[in-house]
Amino acid sequence: MPTAPKKEVLVAALQDVRPLASILRGVSFTDSPRATIGISDAGLMVTVDYKKVLRASAYLYAQMFNEYIYNKPVTERQEMEEEESSPIIEIKLSLLLNALDIFGGAGLGVPAGLDKEKAGKTRDDWNMNGIDRIDGDEKKKATAMRLTWLGEGHRLKIHLSEDLFVSTVCELATFERDPPMDLPFNPNDVAVKIIMKSTWLRDALSEIDPRSEKLVIMCTPEAHRLSRGGNRKSTLRLKASGTWGTSIMDYPDTKDVLEVAEFATDEPMMFTYRFEHFAKAMPALRNSFKTSLRMDSKGVLSLQFMIPFRRPRAGRDDGAAPSENFIEFNCAALLDDV
Repeated sequence: MPTAPKKEVLVAALQDVRPLASILRGVSFTDSPRATIGISDAGLMVTVDYKKVLRASAYLYAQMFNEYIYNKPVTERQEMEEEESSPIIEIKLSLLLNALDIFGGAGLGVPAGLDKEKAGKTRDDWNMNGIDRIDGDEKKKATAMRLTWLGEGHRLKIHLSEDLFVSTVCELATFERDPPMDLPFNPNDVAVKIIMKSTWLRDALSEIDPRSEKLVIMCTPEAHRLSRGGNRKSTLRLKASGTWGTSIMDYPDTKDVLEVAEFATDEPMMFTYRFEHFAKAMPALRNSFKTSLRMDSKGVLSLQFMIPFRRPRAGRDDGAAPSENFIEFNCAALLDDV
């Protein structure tokens, strides 16, 4: 008697892979080729560790896909130990991005909703790794995707099609997950939380010499903002330093600049980070519209970039309701400051 076909653990489909590819580029590092994919009812979490000091995670919620199905697998070990953990697989992220672009349909174009004439006047570095893009050529065909995974021991299968007559299937090997990096950010021990429009942080960081070595983040609560000379200190100060000099950016506590500035301590907070870690976050920052900066009492930093996403729907793209995904970067302060 023939056995019934195995049910997929994961099915995720999109009519256009460009938004997905663009978000994944925000966490793709050439020197950290592998990524883990956590699967749950809520969606996918793609995580990349960089040299055991930086973690980047892209949160892809189920509603961003045209179709999303998750069938929780139950292994013999889980039945014996009554575990409730969700599956996590490891892949080479660069191969996934190459597969999505197999028809050239995952490239970058003009930001969705941006007039083409205005787009030509926009700075190129702001448009790198764009999120929610449409191609400049309206006649260019979108690449549709259907991603499936049968479970542990199986390859990740990606069915891609450009139209009804042109399609291909790519299969990616999955690996046993390496031990995760120990970088605990404690959300219950947040000392500082700042939310601002991403343009304020993006413009400042784009002016910093990329050869800078360190970036100091100084946050001053209300009780310490008035200096002895009568001058008022800024709520947030960024200080970049390196062989070629020092740059300082001050952010006042006004709603036009800092939408939220919350402190769980009355003492100023100051921690130093490697500037290269911030440089890794720039592609995600460039394409976000809002940034959340949090630091816990030990100096572990959380940068969250809120990214608008409009799920394309055939013939109704203009009326598609936007949703929000986000990319998070975590890194630890240099030991001298902890």
